[in-house]
Amino acid sequence: MKKIILILLIIITAGSFSSCKLDSSSEDHETNGILYPVFKNGKYGYIDSNGKIVIKPQFDSARDFHEGLAGVYKNGLVGFIDQSGNFVLEPRYDYAGSFYNGIAPFGIRRDNNPYKPFNFIIGYIDINGKVLKEPTYMFIRRFSEGLAQVSITGERYGYIDTEFNMVIEEEFVSSGNFHEGLAFARLDDLEPYGYIDRTGEFVIPPKFYSAGDFNNGYASVMYRTESGLFWGSINKEGEFVIPPKYYGVWEYSEGLFGAGIKCDINNLG
Repeated sequence: MKKIILILLIIITAGSFSSCKLDSSSEDHETNGILYPVFKNGKYGYIDSNGKIVIKPQFDSARDFHEGLAGVYKNGLVGFIDQSGNFVLEPRYDYAGSFYNGIAPFGIRRDNNPYKPFNFIIGYIDINGKVLKEPTYMFIRRFSEGLAQVSITGERYGYIDTEFNMVIEEEFVSSGNFHEGLAFARLDDLEPYGYIDRTGEFVIPPKFYSAGDFNNGYASVMYRTESGLFWGSINKEGEFVIPPKYYGVWEYSEGLFGAGIKCDINNLG
C-alpha cells in the first residue's frame, strides 16, 4: 500500500512582502515576559527568566501574569496576586480568568459538583474586585475588537460590548472572535459557516465547512469542490485568493501562506 504524507508548501501572494506584517500587539499573544509558573514539591510558584524562584511554590494552581496580575488557586478558590506574590484580590472566586484591558471574568458554581464541566455562571470584575457584571453567562470568550462571544442559555451564542449590552443576539450554534471586523459563524450544526459583521449580519454567505479568523485581510476556509473538501484562502469579499485545493492552509504573513498537499512518499527523491 502506498504511504501518503502531507508536504508544507509556501505560497507567495501577488502582494509585496513589505506591505503586510503581523500585529504583535494582539492580546492573544500577550505575555509579561518576567515571571512564569513553575511546579515544585506539589505546589505552584513563579520563576524569572533565569529560572530563579521569585514567588515560592504555595498555590494549588497558577496562571500567567497579565496586566501585572496572575490568577492562583488556593484551597479551591481563585484570587489574584501581584509580581511580589502578594494577594491583590483574596481567593474567593470559584472560577476566574485573566485580566485584559482591566477586566476579568469570574464565576460561581451552579451546583456543588466539582467534576461537572462548564459548571459556572460567569460575570466580570475590575482590577479592584468591583463587580462590573453579575454572573449571567454560561459561556464567554475574551473581548476582541470591543466584542465578546457569550451564551446565557448555553445552547446558542451572541456578542456583548464592553458595557455588557447584548449587541448581537444569541442565534449562532458556533462562532468565533471578531478579527478585522468579521467573525465566522453558523446558524445550525448541519449548515456551513459564513462571516458576520458587527451587526450580526452575514456579509460573506455561509458556504464553508470550516473557517478561520481573518488576518491581514485573508482567512483560511474549507470548501466543497467536485473533488471533495479542500482548504483555500479568501479575501473580505469572500473571493478565493488561494484556490480550495489543499489539505490545509495556514496563516497569512509577510506575503506568504503555508499549504499542505498529499503526495506519495515512495516517489520522493
